[in-house]
Amino acid sequence: MSSEIERLNGILKKKSDEIEDWKERYTKIEMEGSQSKIIENENRLAMMSSEIERLNWILKKKSDEIEDWKGRYTKMEITLNQGQVKDAILTSEIERLNTVLVKEREEKDRLKGKLMDNSGKNI
Repeated sequence: MSSEIERLNGILKKKSDEIEDWKERYTKIEMEGSQSKIIENENRLAMMSSEIERLNWILKKKSDEIEDWKGRYTKMEITLNQGQVKDAILTSEIERLNTVLVKEREEKDRLKGKLMDNSGKNI
């Protein structure tokens, strides 16, 4: 019976060793899987970081472009406003000169009439 116990203990030891071996293999496979996922995620993270940098660069360029267009628009708005002010001044001056011209024509016509009256009296 003791030889039977020794035999069974030997089998038990062998099976325990096999179990430990399988546990180690499983852990190794699991770690390799985790390691490959970690590497895969690190690679994805690096790609995403590069893409973020690229998009930030594009965003900065577009922001700079918008600021440039804002400056151009402001300059054009100022020029337009200055043109409108000049237009208003010139319109006012034209109206003033037209009024002077009408008065001068009236004065010319009055003097012409007076001259005609004086000429008719002298004949």
